[in-house]
Amino acid sequence: MPMDEGAADLVLRLVFLPGLLIAGLFYTLTSFWTVVVVFPLVKYTLQVLGKKQAVADICGWTVSHWLSPYTFHIERFGGLYLEVTGETLPGNERALVACNHRTWMDSVIMFCLARRSGRDGDLKFLAKRPLLLFPVYGLGAYFTQACVFIKRTSDKAKKKFEKVFSQLHDPNVKRPFWIVSYFEGTRLTKKKLAESRGFAKKRDLPVLNNVLLPRTKGFQMILNGLGDQIGAIYDITIGYRDDEDLNPLPPFLDTLSLFCFGKHRVVKVYQRRIDLKNVPTDNEEQMNKFLYNLYKEKDELLETFKRTGRFPGRPVPWKRETLAKTVVTQIVFSLTCAIMLGTAYTMLKSESVFSLAKAVLPL
Repeated sequence: MPMDEGAADLVLRLVFLPGLLIAGLFYTLTSFWTVVVVFPLVKYTLQVLGKKQAVADICGWTVSHWLSPYTFHIERFGGLYLEVTGETLPGNERALVACNHRTWMDSVIMFCLARRSGRDGDLKFLAKRPLLLFPVYGLGAYFTQACVFIKRTSDKAKKKFEKVFSQLHDPNVKRPFWIVSYFEGTRLTKKKLAESRGFAKKRDLPVLNNVLLPRTKGFQMILNGLGDQIGAIYDITIGYRDDEDLNPLPPFLDTLSLFCFGKHRVVKVYQRRIDLKNVPTDNEEQMNKFLYNLYKEKDELLETFKRTGRFPGRPVPWKRETLAKTVVTQIVFSLTCAIMLGTAYTMLKSESVFSLAKAVLPL
C-alpha cells in the first residue's frame, strides 16, 4: 500500500531531525565561542583604540554571516519564497523600517529583503528586553548591535534610545543602517486585534482589521533623535496566504525541520520608500497622524491582498542566500571554536594555572 503524502513527510522529518539537531547544536556551540566570547573582545579592543568605523564594519560582517546558515536553511529547505513588489530599496542610506508584525518569520523576511540591498548585516531591531535572555543569541544580538533591547516603561526606554542615538550620530561612522520597528508593539492575534479595535473606537482613531493600531511613542523618539540621520522610511507590508499544503505561520522548529523538496512557502511583500522630507517631524500630533495613516494604508493593502492574493506594484527581485557564504561562515566559526577550546584545554593543563588558583583561593 503506497504511503500518503502526510506520512511520507513525517518519515522524512524523523529521518532528518537527528542530524538537524546535531548540526544546530554544533552551530550554536561555534556561535557561542565566536559571537559571544571572541567577538566582544575584538570589538572592545577596537573601541579602546578609537577604531569606530572598524567596529561598525565588523558588527555588520558578523551579523550578516552569523545568520546566513539559518536563512539559507529556511530558504532552501524550509521552502521560503518571496514575491516582492513595489520599489527597490537603496542600500546606501540610513532608514527607519515600519513593518506589520504577524509572526517570528517577519524578522527572517526582513533579513532576506535587506540582503537584496546589501544591508543584511546592518539591521537594528527594536526588541523587548526579555529576548536578551534567549540563550547565546540574545547576547550575540546585544554584542553585535543587531538588537536594541528596551523595556516597556517609557522613561527607561527613552534613556536607552538616547544612548543608542548618540552612538548612531557619531560622525566617525559612515556605515548605513536600517532601524526596524514593529510599531504595533506585538504580534497580531485575534485577541489583541479585538483589544486594539476597542481602544481605537474609544479614542476616535482608525479601526483596523488586519493590523494593530501602532504605538506612537517609539516613532516620535526615533524621529526626534535621528531625524537628521535618517533619509527615508521604508514601508514594508508582509502578506501570508493560506495554503492547503503549508501553514503560512509555522512554529520556529517546524520550519527548521521541514524539508519541502521543491515546494514553496510563498510569502508576498510590498515595499516602498517614503522620503523623510514628506514626513512631519516637528509636531507630535502630525507625527502621530502620519503613523496612523501609514498603518491604515497597510490595513487596506492587506484587505486587498486577502481578496486577490497579491500586492500592487512592479516585481522586485530578491537575492537568495548562497551556499558559499554559509560554508565560509561555518569554517570561520569552527576554526574560532577549535582555537578557543584548544587554548582553554592548554590553560587547564598548565601547572601555572593551578599555582595561581592555589595562591588566590583559600585552599
